[in-house]
Amino acid sequence: MKDAALKARMARHYTCFLKRLRLFHITNLSKNVRLQADLAGYLAQGLVNKDPGDPDLAKTDDIWGFYLPQYNVNSAANYPRACPDQPLWGFAGAKRGCRLGAVER
Repeated sequence: MKDAALKARMARHYTCFLKRLRLFHITNLSKNVRLQADLAGYLAQGLVNKDPGDPDLAKTDDIWGFYLPQYNVNSAANYPRACPDQPLWGFAGAKRGCRLGAVER
């Protein structure tokens, strides 16, 4: 990239985006019929494009992933605008994310 200022802005933007991601962990999926139905409904929307050979997520017991908190009318007043110093998704900080499951609520 020839434009050094644009390159620097893009690097900061992508770095901040990645640091804002939150970790989620779904546990005991096989024991939670409601969560299985919710996950199957989400996957049926066509938002996830599976490749041949990918596992059936609705039949997996543990799922780890990342999400970005939604910016909307309800969250705008409290949505953090500053770039985090550290990622919010480190395994030591996993409790800041979302944990769903039949045992953990």
